[in-house]
Parts: sequence; structure tokens; C-alpha cells
Amino acid sequence: MTNAPKDNAKEVRSARNSSVCVNVASSAMPITAYSESLGASRENSARQQDAPSCAGASKPLTCLMFAIDLTSIPRVKHLGARAILSEIGIDMNRFATDAHLISWACICPRNDESAGKRRSSRIRKGSPWLKATLVQCAWSATRTTDTYLQAQFHRIRSRRGAKKAIVAVAASILTAIYQMLKDGTMYLDLGPSHFDSRTKDRQKNRLVKRLAQLGYQVQLAPLIS
Repeated sequence: MTNAPKDNAKEVRSARNSSVCVNVASSAMPITAYSESLGASRENSARQQDAPSCAGASKPLTCLMFAIDLTSIPRVKHLGARAILSEIGIDMNRFATDAHLISWACICPRNDESAGKRRSSRIRKGSPWLKATLVQCAWSATRTTDTYLQAQFHRIRSRRGAKKAIVAVAASILTAIYQMLKDGTMYLDLGPSHFDSRTKDRQKNRLVKRLAQLGYQVQLAPLIS
């Protein structure tokens, strides 16, 4: 008889030292997420042992290890990253897009309409641990200066209020985690001027129109550097 726990430990130790493990983290203390298919490796091993041409061959191991540094997201610490990973897992293939994950986590407005009239946009009840962790990380991220998340919070708060703005920031954090786990990429902050550069002409026209409503006539001219 074989001891299954000992076999699992041996396979995990060998996976850490093998060449099939992919490490995409740049931090010295990454949040490590394991994706293992030990059952498939045992079946493949049994097939190769039964084949005459594979006598004496080493056991194959199908194991993929991702070391994703989720703490590179502003104000997402090790405890918060562990809580998020424990709720959503590491296999993002279950969700077709990041919008599916956000809908599953229930941090998006509900679709409540009747006769073409929208009755409520409150978020649905989801996992209390996941939602609370994301919202707490979002509140902390809004206090980090010169970041995309802080700029997004202030931009939405001026129009929709602080509560809706913080849910939008939490959804942005979950979107970033989805892309990091799915593509194996690191977090890249877009910067606080992302919205201004994207809607520069729209913002210019809005400000000119606002000044005209206040009784001022404005003529725009580019600055001479």
C-alpha cells in the first residue's frame, strides 16, 4: 500500500524544484497560489509504467505554480490577498471575463427593472468575507496618493457619492486580480492622470460650457512653452 499524503508531499517538493514551475513575481515575499493536478500525474505515471518502452523512466509531474504578487496592488496586504484568493480561487478559466467574476462576487449594480423603469441599483448579497475584504482594501487604496484607484474614487464620488464610488474601486481591484491570475501579469498602475488624458477634449468642452453658464466668455489658446 502507498501512503497518499507522503506521495503528495514528495510531488509538491519536486514541483518546486522542477523546470515546469512558472514564477512571475518580482517581490521577495509573493502571495503563492498553487494549481496542481496530482491525480492526472498518477494516471500518466501508471500508463507509462505499464508501457514496455517506458520501463525505468522517471515519474511525470503535471504541476503549475504561480507566484503572483497581489500585494503590488495599492494597499492590498498579505492578509487581504490570502482572504481574496481563498474565496475566488486561482483558476480564472471558470469565468469568461472579468465582468463575470464581478457579477459572481456581487459587487455590481443589480438588474432590477419593471416596465422599462429601473427600480433599484443596490448590490446583491454575496460572500460577506470577499465583499468586506475588497471594500476595506478599496478604502485604504483611496488614501494612497498619485494612484489610479484614488483618482477613480474622487471622480465617481463627485457625481454618485462615496458609497457607490468605493464599490467601483473594489470592482477595479477585483478586475486587476482577475487579469493577474489569468494572464500571469503584474499590476500596472495607470496613474492619476488617466481619466484626464482619456477625456481631455470632453473635459475642455464641459468647462467652457460651465463658464458660459456662469456668464463668462472664454477663448481657448494653447500655452506657448
